[in-house]
Amino acid sequence: MRYIFADCVLDSQLSILHRAGTAIRLQPTVCHVLQYLLDHHDHVVTTDELGAHVWPEQCISEATLEGCVRLARQALGDSGRAQPLIQSRQ
Repeated sequence: MRYIFADCVLDSQLSILHRAGTAIRLQPTVCHVLQYLLDHHDHVVTTDELGAHVWPEQCISEATLEGCVRLARQALGDSGRAQPLIQSRQ
């Protein structure tokens, strides 16, 4: 499936993100995280919800989840401080 947003196009079947004319190959889990966040952009996705969907029936560490979100942010050009596309809420 193709998702078009901001200056990006995510091809979830190929796990490729096109941003500002550059193709970025994503790890499958990073692509899955982005796809889930895009599919559920209408509400705040909790870390529990994201973890249960991306890693079903697995116990993962918070560091694993945070690392995957960090890689997704990097691919999108977001940083920990500037979060125009993936925003964290406390």
